Amino acid sequence: MRADHPRVVVREQAFEGEGWAVTARWPARPGWPEAPPLAVEVRAGRRVKALKRALAPGAAPAGPAAAFAAVGWPVDAPAPLGAGLAPGQRADSAVRALLRQLADAMDAHRPGVLVGVDPKALHEYRVAVRRTRSALSQLKAAAACPARARFAADLRWLGQLTGPLRDLDVYLIELPGYAARLPAAQRPALEPLRAHLRQAQALAHRAVVKGLNGERGRALRRDCRAFVDQPVSARAAGEAGWPIERVGRKRIQRALA
Repeated sequence: MRADHPRVVVREQAFEGEGWAVTARWPARPGWPEAPPLAVEVRAGRRVKALKRALAPGAAPAGPAAAFAAVGWPVDAPAPLGAGLAPGQRADSAVRALLRQLADAMDAHRPGVLVGVDPKALHEYRVAVRRTRSALSQLKAAAACPARARFAADLRWLGQLTGPLRDLDVYLIELPGYAARLPAAQRPALEPLRAHLRQAQALAHRAVVKGLNGERGRALRRDCRAFVDQPVSARAAGEAGWPIERVGRKRIQRALA
């Protein structure tokens, strides 16, 4: 038994082999591990991916391929952000594909953020939000997004909404290390601070859930998905019709000027 979050006690089961490991965490409730876990983490070499998928029933995986298959993750290395883009691809199409990958990442980590058990879910969610904001900011013309200004404002709001909870997660993660630097007799003095941080964390998580499930959060998710999944128009004006390589070169030269 271990507590990954002050509000939820979880059970953990690990399968390990040479060069790989699979760890699954379930809420401490009847039916585990038949019920889907809250989080599954696959480690193989230097690769780390957090997944919200269930382990297949049966014996422990017998090797790396079985370990990845057990959580529904392909054996081959996962595609990095931007995979599949070609240098000569029209910029609006390339940016749309990039934004679609980021929308997929936000959707994948959203359930973990709402449950509030694994701080890594919120971290990865915020990374996807920041990258989306950067893409819309740095590739304005290439994105050819009529609602870009509104998306930018709503994504900034999303970053501000989730920021306090992430800060509190980090404080609580680091607190044991801070306590370890103190003499043993002084460590109990940090307990009131820990209790305060946990209370603030619970309130911040409640605000995040309310925001994500509220009208603004649901509208942003719905409209962003509608934009990234919509095919680009046959014609493109300005940078939107350029090859993405040309747009990228221009942005890099401007940044270095």
